[in-house]
Amino acid sequence: MLSTHPPKPEEEDAIFAAEVEGVKRWWAEPRWKGITRPYSAEDVVSKRGTLKQHYPSSQTARKLFELLNERAAQELPVHTSIPSTPFLEAWHRKGGG
Repeated sequence: MLSTHPPKPEEEDAIFAAEVEGVKRWWAEPRWKGITRPYSAEDVVSKRGTLKQHYPSSQTARKLFELLNERAAQELPVHTSIPSTPFLEAWHRKGGG
């Protein structure tokens, strides 16, 4: 629920600093190793709106990354399926991919 009282300036500063640290921790995860960004965590947080966004695809991507790393460490294959559309089915029957 949204607050009916806006935060005080010092509270806003603390919230901003905490979000910046959160972005920095997120970027430090192994998933983002080797990624170079031309912007800072402060830039990202300053452009965010006040409503938190949660994307289910982010959780799915994290699970896939963990699975791929786990299987690579064990030198095991990862079994995947392809999207089943008429175009892709025909393409694979003809030897595509």
